[in-house]
Amino acid sequence: MKPLTVKKNVLLKYALAATAVYIFYFMIMKTLGYAHIPEFRFLNYFLYFFITYMALYELIRVKKVRMEYLEGMAFTFILGAVSFIGFALFILIYSLFNPLFVEIAGSNMQSAGQLGIWGPACLICAEGLGISSVVSICMMQYFQAFSSKRQLFLFYRRSLLKINHNRFKKELKQIGP
Repeated sequence: MKPLTVKKNVLLKYALAATAVYIFYFMIMKTLGYAHIPEFRFLNYFLYFFITYMALYELIRVKKVRMEYLEGMAFTFILGAVSFIGFALFILIYSLFNPLFVEIAGSNMQSAGQLGIWGPACLICAEGLGISSVVSICMMQYFQAFSSKRQLFLFYRRSLLKINHNRFKKELKQIGP
């Protein structure tokens, strides 16, 4: 399979998984009676962070796809954008069937109240795109640590140290006492 197709498949798989996790978390909060508290939505961002990590892990370690820094940043940003837009669509549909939710969201989130029924969905999109850019930068710092020689060191510590140690001994012999 071509690397672009593999990336697209992994991206869609994890974006849909993230959207499902957000919806599941929302339903749990709704069941417990906490859906009206907007501060609980920040847990979605931590969930997104871990899902992004799993997506990058599958793409790089399992599928063996090589990615450059900016390409990885775009991948993680798009994953977040797609997942949060999907969740916003769910919230929009949910708002159609539960007008009380729009009133509660409008009273708790001032900017959402001015947009009416579109408010909660627009707020989720805006916050999701913002956190996607932050998480993509964080993930690429992690990804950069697992690239090139550092990747070998972090995954194969002893063998790389032994190789470097042997090379160091050879260089010392060439220089002489």
